[in-house]
Amino acid sequence: MYREDMRPVIVESFIREFNKNGPKLNLDDVASSIHMSKKTIYRFFRSKQSIYEYILNDASKQILGAQQSIFAQEGLSTKEKLLRITTIKTSWEDRIDLRHMVELKELEPEVYNHVLEAYDSHWDLILKLLETGVEDGTLKKDSNPAFLVTLFQTGMVSLYATDILSRGKLNYSDAIVMLANTILEGALAE
Repeated sequence: MYREDMRPVIVESFIREFNKNGPKLNLDDVASSIHMSKKTIYRFFRSKQSIYEYILNDASKQILGAQQSIFAQEGLSTKEKLLRITTIKTSWEDRIDLRHMVELKELEPEVYNHVLEAYDSHWDLILKLLETGVEDGTLKKDSNPAFLVTLFQTGMVSLYATDILSRGKLNYSDAIVMLANTILEGALAE
């Protein structure tokens, strides 16, 4: 009989191996590190890619939930909402060494493309906030919300597509805050 709580154990082992070996990790090492057979892992995940998908899907759910919560908070100004909604941090960010993500492009292209596709979603509430910011004077009147969203998307993707995190000695969360502040400071009204 297999316990249902094995999935988190497998994922945590996967993260440890990813942090150590990047996308070169293999499920044999994951299984060995938790004294489990690879066959048992396959009862919970079809493949290494399905573990990546599990993490990515959960991160996407966290982001969407946090966006909805921030957007609905009536006590926050448009500027506060924009700063919070563009710097949402998932529970995965402190656990996964995202500097290895650049290696996915070559070693796990399907996973890499799935990550990039995730950055094309969940921009509706941010776009609405940017539009509100132009209307209420939080942002400069000549700010183009669609262009600002594209800047955010491109900047976030570049954190995965290049080795900027390693070269800049940055962690992902700090880089996202720097990106958001840089873009928003340029668009904020005086």
